Amino acid sequence: MHSVPSHSASKPHDSDYSRNRARSIRFLILLAAILALAFFLSLRAGSYNTPAAELIRGIFGRASDAKINLVIRNNRLPRICTAMVAGAGLGLAGCILQAVLRNPLASASTLGVSQGATFGAAVAIIGLGLSQAGSWAIPLCSFLGSLLVAAVILGLSQFKQISSEGIVLAGVAISSMLTGATTLLQYFADEVALSSLVFWTFGDLGSTDWQSLRGMALAVLLLIGYCYLHRWDYNALLSGEETALSLGIHVRRLTLTNVVLTCFVCSVIVSQNGTVGVRNEVWIIPTVGCVNSIARAIEATARANKPEGVDEVVAFPHPYGCSQVTEDQENTRHVLADLINHPNAGAVLVLGLGCENSRIEVLKDYIGEVNPDRVKFLQVQDVENEQEAAEGIMKELMSYAATFKREKVSAKHLIVGMKCGGSDGLSGITANPTVGLFSDMLVSKGGTTILTEVPEMFGAETILMNRCANKELFEKTVHLINDFKEYFIKNGQEIYENPSPGNKDGGITTLEDKSLGCTQKSGSSLVKGVLAYGERVSDKGLNLLSAPGNDLVASTACAAAGAQMVLFTTGRGTPFASPVPTVKIATNSRLAGNKSNWIDFNAGRIVTDDLPLEDAAKELFQLVLDVASGKKVKAEIAGFHDLAIFKQGVTL
Repeated sequence: MHSVPSHSASKPHDSDYSRNRARSIRFLILLAAILALAFFLSLRAGSYNTPAAELIRGIFGRASDAKINLVIRNNRLPRICTAMVAGAGLGLAGCILQAVLRNPLASASTLGVSQGATFGAAVAIIGLGLSQAGSWAIPLCSFLGSLLVAAVILGLSQFKQISSEGIVLAGVAISSMLTGATTLLQYFADEVALSSLVFWTFGDLGSTDWQSLRGMALAVLLLIGYCYLHRWDYNALLSGEETALSLGIHVRRLTLTNVVLTCFVCSVIVSQNGTVGVRNEVWIIPTVGCVNSIARAIEATARANKPEGVDEVVAFPHPYGCSQVTEDQENTRHVLADLINHPNAGAVLVLGLGCENSRIEVLKDYIGEVNPDRVKFLQVQDVENEQEAAEGIMKELMSYAATFKREKVSAKHLIVGMKCGGSDGLSGITANPTVGLFSDMLVSKGGTTILTEVPEMFGAETILMNRCANKELFEKTVHLINDFKEYFIKNGQEIYENPSPGNKDGGITTLEDKSLGCTQKSGSSLVKGVLAYGERVSDKGLNLLSAPGNDLVASTACAAAGAQMVLFTTGRGTPFASPVPTVKIATNSRLAGNKSNWIDFNAGRIVTDDLPLEDAAKELFQLVLDVASGKKVKAEIAGFHDLAIFKQGVTL
């Protein structure tokens, strides 16, 4: 008799549940549609007009225009994804706090968690002197700061039995107190620490790449996984603490765990991990060769007024940027953009003419979003007096660069290019094996090395292919070699004819001799990355880079790929330099003695002084650390800085 009313009473309940569920699904679909639209519009935003169909293909790297692939996959897509992941993580953190505290006002902000993170960062930067924004010590202190706030709030809740509403009010009070404490700390900060704190607090979404996104995405995915596993616990909490306790849920433990997780995720999201520079220089990058003389004049004037803390002011003249077509034009834009974003440049003036193919507005899509204090632009056709305009801009850039100071960082942040030229019969006995052992040492410490000059690999390429970490890298290496051979064939050149007159005079007579020496610089590590010309390093470990054997072009390519310095082995000697510190390593002691103004390291001692190869590699490793720490190489002392871009095709 009582079953009928009970059944009838359940119908409204089921109906309400179904309506609410349907309403929730419709709302989620609407949000997904808005997100998809925002995603698509963000991909299209920029100075480069991208057709919709090409844009979609560009997401997968299959657009017919190579520039679209670069702009979409390397610039726009990682930044959009970072914003989405950060938003999802912070939004989820807020939902979790609202669930466990059963208060719709609870969030990372109202509880004081975000202010605790900022205060922790301020203590690290101002109190402990950790002014480099990329230091992991800052996110750690930030995490500890947010945990301290959480501990205070939960402690009050535990011992004083404060209500959920009271917890939020306590959080707001603590937020105000920490905001005041952070402001007070800033009064004791110098310009370096203050600028670092501002940078860390506000971040730099424009410099985000796929590598920096990985840690954030992993943290957010872990939080999502945890929430999925405890979804019924949250549902029970929403019904009241008594209900949750009656179902066997340990409410206090659940609350504490979730608060700690949200503190961690929030700290990871707001942390910015940039690349490490081994120099703090101000660079002048011309977009076209027509303004080279102006760049040199700006360099000369700025050097006379260089403030303390700026290592050097360097202009990089080159003959390109206009009258180029197809691949050559793309190469120029890639390399210039890579150098503008190079960590060795504390500040950069991009100097344009105004009528060139690779004018400033075009380059901006390749450069990506930049810190306007670090990178400034000057188009000389737009101003009456370019020297006067440049002088004011350079003062601002040098003042900004002067705010940075050198700090100790792990060797894992180093990216070192490896190149040889003017070899002799000892190259494969002394210098190249030494560099190979160095490469293995750096890779073992989490660092990165780049082996380039593909024509110098011909005849010994299978050595590198056999050390590829996976099938995909093997196929990329095969393509790397074959693509360069096709370049030779297309221009009617004999693939086998490689050793230069200097190589032959030094005792290198065959292609195999030269190539076996070249591959020795890679050591024995697995190949972890294969890069196209103008592409930046994204994988730690040994990388192969597509570039010709020409010393200046290949070394510049290493710098453009992200190398902070280049190791250059030579048996004949050369005074050249690349855009980054270029360490000259002599294969024989005679060269090291005769050209001591060129040579930084004498590997010839392995033969003349019976220096063990392992000891030579350790000495070289220490030299690299010293150079990374500020020691100038011989080319830098002489004031040499060279830039060369690969040219293959027609000049208009």
